[in-house]
Amino acid sequence: MLTLLIIALVCYQSPPASLEGSWQVTRLVEAGEEASKARTKASILEIKGDKFVFRVAGDSVEEGTFKQINRDGRTCLQVISGNDKQWVLYKLANDRLTFCTGNGTNPPETLESKRGTETTLAELSRIGK
Repeated sequence: MLTLLIIALVCYQSPPASLEGSWQVTRLVEAGEEASKARTKASILEIKGDKFVFRVAGDSVEEGTFKQINRDGRTCLQVISGNDKQWVLYKLANDRLTFCTGNGTNPPETLESKRGTETTLAELSRIGK
């Protein structure tokens, strides 16, 4: 997770209701490396309101809250887990959710994870539709 962010002149909004539900990870790339199919298949993201729980094989790995933020013309999320805050760039198209986490004071520029970076790319499908 990222260090504390100091943000000026940003627009905080409630997260969109369309993010609510359970999401199956279909692809996971960390620092440019594809995660194993077993780990990917075992990973589920659950969202309710502004709260999330990320589980791997049923165990809670990370949980917290998030806010939608419009920053530099991009719709991003600021994820808060414990004392850590992290920027997330995301795209929601029908029942497909793609997001990329970064490490820094700004959200990632693109939805990709390159080797040698601390970015994570996740592609998810809504469960139950």
